[in-house]
Amino acid sequence: MSRFHLFVISLLLLSGTISHSAPDTFSNDFSAKLENSITVPLEKGFGVVLLSGPNLEDAKKMGKKYSEKGITIRVVKNDKMKKNRYKVVAGLFTKRTDAEFYKKQLQKDLKLKKLWVMEFDSDSKVVNTYQAKNVPKKEKEPEKPVKEVDEEIILPSGQEAETSEDMTDTEKQKEKKTSEEVSSLLNTYNSVLIIYNIGELKALNEYIHPKTGFTVMENSGAFVHLTWYNRIDSLLDHPMMKIPPKSCQPKFESAPIYRCELESWSKTGCYLSKIEPLSKEFIKFLRPDHQDDPLMIEKIKKCETTTGWVLTQSDNVPYYHKYRIYFGLIDGKWYITAIDLTIPCSA
Repeated sequence: MSRFHLFVISLLLLSGTISHSAPDTFSNDFSAKLENSITVPLEKGFGVVLLSGPNLEDAKKMGKKYSEKGITIRVVKNDKMKKNRYKVVAGLFTKRTDAEFYKKQLQKDLKLKKLWVMEFDSDSKVVNTYQAKNVPKKEKEPEKPVKEVDEEIILPSGQEAETSEDMTDTEKQKEKKTSEEVSSLLNTYNSVLIIYNIGELKALNEYIHPKTGFTVMENSGAFVHLTWYNRIDSLLDHPMMKIPPKSCQPKFESAPIYRCELESWSKTGCYLSKIEPLSKEFIKFLRPDHQDDPLMIEKIKKCETTTGWVLTQSDNVPYYHKYRIYFGLIDGKWYITAIDLTIPCSA
């Protein structure tokens, strides 16, 4: 055998020894490169974080678990986080408000309280995506009445709800329609509450009718000034708009009245009150100088006749608080018809 053949055989043996002597190092390097290659920036948006932690495998396991419950999950990695760099995120929304609504639904469905909404940025990379799997439908069981805390209707004192046996078919239909409208109104109020509290006030435009618009009540002294708008944008910097409403369970009672002589409200709490069509809720504040703009007066009157309910929150010193907003039903949807930004007895 020539020296050349011996040299070739030696090379082959040497290469085989090298390839078998360090498989773990090669495999680990390759895995790291593979993981980096499959993590891709997520489009900008918002999602609901179900949990976070330092371990990728645990995040994947939980992501798969929640996907089997019918939820689309993304395992997101952020290298800038020293701890809990992996997050299990449900959903992807362009609007933060939509993500907040989804969070509320997940808290109810999954019975989890500590969920939060995060905004994806350039540092957020998707490691794995688990598409929601179809959850087999269970056989229908007799439905049990569920008491929704934020939608409980508290009737005014002295009034009791009629039972279905005491009502005619026409009365039952009317009662059903009223119940559906009130339930829809409470959902709208909850949406507005969330928008205020997360500070995304521009999202209120979704609840302002483009043609009907809404009326704003302000005062710089004893007189109330009325203005009409069809978008919330002009009020974003108003100091009173920075005061968010409190989370509350409204009582269906007459609205509280502020008594200047006592410097206190007639009652405190959270109230949803019916507005009578002939109450002149807005027009009573019109002054002679408003006559210069008859078109605006007509728009304000339109808001008034459309208004059906007003929500008022009140509290006395030292926790003074006031929030008042009006709603009207237009084409089957509740819209904001007025916002009261007045300061009681500011003269």
